[in-house]
Amino acid sequence: MGGREYTVSEIAKDIGISLKSTSKHLIALCNLGFLESTGKMGRVYYKIDLSDYPKIREILKKVF
Repeated sequence: MGGREYTVSEIAKDIGISLKSTSKHLIALCNLGFLESTGKMGRVYYKIDLSDYPKIREILKKVF
């Protein structure tokens, strides 16, 4: 899926909620294993990681 990485700021802007709220949601999704995070140049980047969830990946491919 995708493979592009996004910062918290980019995601917050796209979905229209605060940085703090976005960050909390992203951390929860990371803890559940749906996202992967990496730190680069003082920023945290997130991307979808559904390798452990093949059924969800299938559904998302059909929708998008």
